Amino acid sequence: GLAAQGVDGEDGTPGAFFVPDPETGCFDMFVWDPEKEEYVSTPTEIPFVAEGTLTAVYNPLTGVVTLYGIEGYEGGYEIGAKGAEAVTEITIQQLPAAATPYNFFSVKQLVNDAFGPNGEITFEEEELIERPLVYVIKVNPVSAKLSDEDVQFVNSKGDVLDMLDITVEEYDDILVKSGNTGLYKVTASLKEYNKEAFEKATKTATGLINFAIKVGDAVSDFESKFGRSDNWAPANPFTATSAAAGRIMIAGGENTAQNITDLRNRNGENDYKWTAAPKVQSAIVKSGASANVNKDSRTSGAYLKVAVDEPIVISATTNEYRAFYVTLDSENVTDPSETVAWDSYNITGLNTLC
Repeated sequence: GLAAQGVDGEDGTPGAFFVPDPETGCFDMFVWDPEKEEYVSTPTEIPFVAEGTLTAVYNPLTGVVTLYGIEGYEGGYEIGAKGAEAVTEITIQQLPAAATPYNFFSVKQLVNDAFGPNGEITFEEEELIERPLVYVIKVNPVSAKLSDEDVQFVNSKGDVLDMLDITVEEYDDILVKSGNTGLYKVTASLKEYNKEAFEKATKTATGLINFAIKVGDAVSDFESKFGRSDNWAPANPFTATSAAAGRIMIAGGENTAQNITDLRNRNGENDYKWTAAPKVQSAIVKSGASANVNKDSRTSGAYLKVAVDEPIVISATTNEYRAFYVTLDSENVTDPSETVAWDSYNITGLNTLC
């Protein structure tokens, strides 16, 4: 057939080959571009499914065979494993934001508190706030669909660390291109803390046990040693001078993510910043947690390039946060006219819990 035969090259120049495009129902022709040193695709009007025939298309990236020409399945009928049983390889793309061992931190809430523009998330006095560990993994084939029960943490003997609650969701970040990436965000938290059981499962007489992530029969590298700590102090993400600054990224019209602390602020005026980390009495980081009086000199930074009606995407670059939202700092305007100007803009997405 056309897809197998391709087109002969001339004078040592690579030829062309054809790949079915399910979205158009036609072949895409790939021709070698010597300047780019890669094959460049061009859509064609050549259908890859002949009327009255059954056509099978195998995708080597996903391991799925799609049958076309079956009545009632206009988009094709897929055959092949697409869940955990299809996974042949796991690589850990992002480890928890802490040094090994990765501690399951907790802090006792000392005051009743609420977070969000309308207090959507509440914390009660004496409540034990646990911070989970978050990983980003990549699976192959990229089309494999994972659910919570598909992911486990195992030691070198294959024993499962069954004291964890694990949630899995597709990883969607402003730094990742859309489409099938095979990336998943894996969140692990302790079901309940029993010191004796936890230490028995995570350490031996000679040291801490290394754990790997397992999906189906595939196992990642053994990179995780676990601990437990009761002295978690929520970090302040917006102190530009701190060593841990830059946990928040922002992308505008060019979709290039920038550290929010590197961006110039209103008309070159010095901005405000918090002077200290919040007190360990609440799991909430907010302006009332510390004095908001010192200046943050960002007047030499770059402006974020944006355009009207184009979205600005703000994202946390680490996994230390449960939620955040963006609002206007109306209490610290540099001039009353600034408030008037902001009020005249029609900005959507403010005061929305993320």
